[in-house]
Amino acid sequence: MKRVRYDSKYGCNLILWAAKDELMQAGFHYIDYIPYPPWNSNLSAAEDERTRQEAIHELISTEKTYIDDLLLVVEVFYNPLCAVATEEELASVFVNWMQLILCNARLFRALYNTNDVNCFETVGAVFLEEIDSLLVPYTKFCSAQRQAMLALQEGVSPVFKAKEKECAASPKVGKLPLSTFLLKPMQRITKYPLLIRKILSHTRDSHPDYSSLRDSLVRTEFLLTSVNEAVRATTRLEALQRAFVKCSEELGERVKLHSATNCLGPRKLVHFGSLSKTKGSKEMFAVLFTDMLWVSKVDKGRYGNKPIDLDARDFDSVKFEHYRDPFMLNNMVMLENGKVPSSEQTFQFTYNDKSYCFYCNSVGEAGDWSDHLHGAIRNAVLLYHSHYKVSLPDPTVSGQATLTLRIVEALELSLPPDEKPTSVFAQASLHGHVQRTPVGGPKWDHTVHFVITDLNSDKINIAIYKEFAFSPNLLLGKFDLSVQKLIKSGPGPWNKRLILTDTNSGMVNVSILLRHHGNR
Repeated sequence: MKRVRYDSKYGCNLILWAAKDELMQAGFHYIDYIPYPPWNSNLSAAEDERTRQEAIHELISTEKTYIDDLLLVVEVFYNPLCAVATEEELASVFVNWMQLILCNARLFRALYNTNDVNCFETVGAVFLEEIDSLLVPYTKFCSAQRQAMLALQEGVSPVFKAKEKECAASPKVGKLPLSTFLLKPMQRITKYPLLIRKILSHTRDSHPDYSSLRDSLVRTEFLLTSVNEAVRATTRLEALQRAFVKCSEELGERVKLHSATNCLGPRKLVHFGSLSKTKGSKEMFAVLFTDMLWVSKVDKGRYGNKPIDLDARDFDSVKFEHYRDPFMLNNMVMLENGKVPSSEQTFQFTYNDKSYCFYCNSVGEAGDWSDHLHGAIRNAVLLYHSHYKVSLPDPTVSGQATLTLRIVEALELSLPPDEKPTSVFAQASLHGHVQRTPVGGPKWDHTVHFVITDLNSDKINIAIYKEFAFSPNLLLGKFDLSVQKLIKSGPGPWNKRLILTDTNSGMVNVSILLRHHGNR
């Protein structure tokens, strides 16, 4: 988020962007000022029309007040905190605050057009055009709001806390803490359906804006529902994160559920429920995510015999214990209908060529599990193979030469703390053709081949990665191997020690053979 100066010297809010061009290229309008909407004194004598315009005025005026609050946070809290906080601290607390300012300022300017005397007559049409632009920013902020509050309490430095307390003493914010203002975005979107419904109730069916207002009400309710669902999904992932702490300790890799998967995008919760290994055996609990199926043992304790509910207040009283490592969906295959002929209360799949069968409490639950698994596995396999697809050179393209690259080993790799040089692989690519070494210790002795189409410009990109099962792979360094520089370095074949870039340390030993096609 860029530094912003808030100034009300002339009765308006001047928003001075640090990177105006960058924001305009991103699709946002540059905002010079936001005036307060005046009261329209030329009201119709009809009581319904007066009430309607009062409702419209309430929508626009409260939008202006809300934007003032967003800007006040920047002036009183964000800008002073920039001097003492790290980028990580600012991002964890303010999330995408600037994005909220931009989209709501644009909404306000569209609602209240000082150059259009009839702007009060088309509020529905304008709102309908702009409302969808709020979905992504508000979903992101409201989903992270609880974590932002926790970060403000426990995840920031003592210096940050002291500065925030000092800022909160300002009379400009009524001596209210930052946490109070972090609640306002969620409060604002809950009011949109109420405000639009109020305007609609005082608008005649024959009014030109009636249809747009009705559609705007549907869109605002959809916005609120979508944000609430995203918040609920985040809350569930956070609850599972707390519950599965003991289980994740057995994996050898720290699992952060509310994060990106290895290559399938953000992790999402798909399905969950109780099941057992055999009919009548001890209850287990399974959670299906977009990338894995996690099955664990449970000890309900004081939770009782009721079904486990992620949304229950006492969910944290359930104790989860490690059963086995999660089933990664890209290695799973559901059997026909996902069921065993002897029992309809089961679903069955194979994982790394081994069969697994789980019993559910009812036929309906087994069917739900089967349906969800079929869809999740199909999607995971498709995305996984698309991401890790090995693309070999086109055999119909002869090129100028064939380059044989033997990737021997990597040395002195810069790894995160507590990480060992295992599960490492090298990836070489040229013109979209990608080839990889096996995953393991950084000693591969693996050979790949590339067709060189231009001896003067072709460069082979060599990258070293640390593979993670539950999060994106970590780049440990890379090197661009220029064929032209290779030839100029002397006659081949070549044995090279390549110093990796984009890292603190690391090198890779390679052997290279270049075979020219035809006459040189």
